[in-house]
Amino acid sequence: MALEDLTGTKYLDSLVSTNPVGATDPKSEGDDHIRGIKNTLKLSFPAISGAVTATHTELNLLDGVTSTTSELNILDGVTSTTAELNLLDGVTATTAEINYSSGVTSAIQTQLDSHDHNGGDGGTITEGAHTTPTTGATYRHAQTGTLVAGADTSLTRLGEHTIVVQRTGVYQLSFEMRTSSGAYTATARIYRNPSTAYGGEVVFGTTQTTTSTTFVEKVEASLSLNAGDVLVLYASIGNAASNYEVQNFTLESAVKPFG
Repeated sequence: MALEDLTGTKYLDSLVSTNPVGATDPKSEGDDHIRGIKNTLKLSFPAISGAVTATHTELNLLDGVTSTTSELNILDGVTSTTAELNLLDGVTATTAEINYSSGVTSAIQTQLDSHDHNGGDGGTITEGAHTTPTTGATYRHAQTGTLVAGADTSLTRLGEHTIVVQRTGVYQLSFEMRTSSGAYTATARIYRNPSTAYGGEVVFGTTQTTTSTTFVEKVEASLSLNAGDVLVLYASIGNAASNYEVQNFTLESAVKPFG
């Protein structure tokens, strides 16, 4: 007879498509054949306990996949769209390079744009009227652009104009000053590492004066400074009936601020 052995551990590949042979196989073996088919189906699909709704096309998508279960499970929980994943197309950055952005909480370019275009080492760095380093100073390290006005008749510390030096070297300091009235002289001077208690101030720059009602730039060149030095601007006016005005306290040098 042509009935194949479908008992025991048998799978779909044990089935012979030409069996049973109707002309020769006895009807009494029909039940054996049915039981054998059931056996192979249940052993071939032991985990199927519900309706399989995938089409043959969908199932054929698995053809050729060599991923392990662990590798496929990496996708568990992924909610990215195709467009979002495609953003990685062409990325050549290393893990370490991507990690440079760790801790960034806002747009990097916006943060860079908010600083002086030549970099910054300290102080309140803003973009003021003084936009180009003066002769002999190629790179700006810091600039406090705040306009400060006062009627103090003795040199008074302008806390808004404070710069902390980050690198030992030779620098150039500059600031802009004017008076509200040309009748009285405005005076300004740079102090190095002044005492917070006032009275321990160390005069550093030369005394600068002007009676101009338009801003005049004052420059202190070839200054040897140490990392950690605190530079503060002081100003006064010859008579309290007028005001001094100071802005753009700037630190520059021929050395780049970074790298």
